[in-house]
Amino acid sequence: MLLDDLDRARAQKLLELDPFNLMFDFNTLAASAVGTIVAVTTNNDSDFVMRYSNYSAYSAVGVPVVDPDYLVAFTDGSAARGLQDNPIHLRTCLGTAERPFVWPTPKLFKGGSTIQIALTNLTALAARVTIALMGFKVFYFKGYTRDDLGHY
Repeated sequence: MLLDDLDRARAQKLLELDPFNLMFDFNTLAASAVGTIVAVTTNNDSDFVMRYSNYSAYSAVGVPVVDPDYLVAFTDGSAARGLQDNPIHLRTCLGTAERPFVWPTPKLFKGGSTIQIALTNLTALAARVTIALMGFKVFYFKGYTRDDLGHY
């Protein structure tokens, strides 16, 4: 598994892992908006491994949205594929700050990849939505590369 391979390489001082969060800010998700996309490009200096994800949602006047009704779709630009076959409800793959969603398996995004998140607002209420993908950056040393980890 990816985490085992990373731990072995880290123990041999072939790579370093630094905590890191990627933030996606839907500054204003319009009421009834369909497929609003925010894209973030990972740093070229390292790969990014996603372990957890969460969201926050606030109305235009700054009041927390208690029961957000949004669909979300993730796309990994480096692989040119979605992480699911159809948009899914936000609560199935995004937790809260208090209880982040734990992905069943870590997802490695190559350095310089563009990750897109599309939101569809199923309500008549505009909101500011922030999504965080939490995990760590992978820095490779001594000629060790992503290819040495295996296929992820």
